[in-house]
Amino acid sequence: MLKSTVFCAGLIFAGSVGAQAANLTQADAQAKLTEAGYQEVRDVEMDDGFWEADARRADGTWVDVRVHPVSGKVYAEDTTPKLDAEAISKKLKAAGYTNVRDIDFDDGVWEVDARNKAGAKVDLAVDPDDGSVLSEREDH
Repeated sequence: MLKSTVFCAGLIFAGSVGAQAANLTQADAQAKLTEAGYQEVRDVEMDDGFWEADARRADGTWVDVRVHPVSGKVYAEDTTPKLDAEAISKKLKAAGYTNVRDIDFDDGVWEVDARNKAGAKVDLAVDPDDGSVLSEREDH
């Protein structure tokens, strides 16, 4: 009985995580950017698992920004990352990724090529502040 209860609870949890994968709409992403202080937002579109847009800051500067589709966290292209490439590599290796390479900071997040625990080649988007994996896509 306990095994089936745990299994069912796991399925319910997995279903709720899957349901969260697309919980921010385009309008929600635009609202997150406005809340973050951007004065004008253009061309909001889903790309590589993030909402991406062109946004104008209060000082008039235009920047490329990304919005995480679940958390709503905003990442701007000119943000200075708290973690450097070496720290990102160490965090990913500690999380079980191998062959961590091509670590580039682009549009507010670290983009990394690696192999996941299953050995598949993946493209990762990694948070510049805490090193958490924001998205993992198979690299074909």
